[in-house]
Amino acid sequence: MRSTLFTSHSATDLRNIGEFNARVGRPVVVDGAVEQGPVLIGIELPGDFEHAAARTRFSADIAAPLSALGGAKAMSQPLLIEPPADAMGALTAEAAVPRMYGSTTFARVRRIGVYWEGYGFAATDTVELALALSREDKPGIFERVSGGFGLWGEEGGRADIRWTEVPGGGRTIVRMEGNVPVQMRSVALDLRRQRAGRYRLEVSMKTPGGTAVVSERTLVLR
Repeated sequence: MRSTLFTSHSATDLRNIGEFNARVGRPVVVDGAVEQGPVLIGIELPGDFEHAAARTRFSADIAAPLSALGGAKAMSQPLLIEPPADAMGALTAEAAVPRMYGSTTFARVRRIGVYWEGYGFAATDTVELALALSREDKPGIFERVSGGFGLWGEEGGRADIRWTEVPGGGRTIVRMEGNVPVQMRSVALDLRRQRAGRYRLEVSMKTPGGTAVVSERTLVLR
């Protein structure tokens, strides 16, 4: 099958960004350059005598290109990816994108991989990183009672991870995009102790003494 990526910046604007081959029963990855600013994105697959047509549409706010940073630091939005069965090593964007989940809602998931990029952090920088997973919706009456006995703080509440990486640590891949260094990072999260609900995942990066840049994504566990 072939899928098509469309964008629209106004009611009278419709642009065909590209067409991509897809195999029935397998994930399809679409990838195309989109102008910065608010945009409606559509992905469509034509039907045939065996398969119904399908489409999805969603809004996005496309960030400015790296050339507009002017020496500032920034981060991409985290990607939620299928982690390898063994330990999570450093991944490039080319390796991470095909692993992206097609949804941010997960049922009976045990581990989730997280990939993100930091911009403006040099290969010689020491970087302080933090991940925080916090529940957004309110717990039910049983969970509130359980929390009174200390169970809520242990399972399903908020989890924070902080660590520092020095140059040459081997857990990041650094490339240059023009004159902007790009750090590619990935970790795997164990979610077996998290209860069902809506969560916010925050990722932050900063150099010692600097101001942190933060990016986030929401996900739902069922």
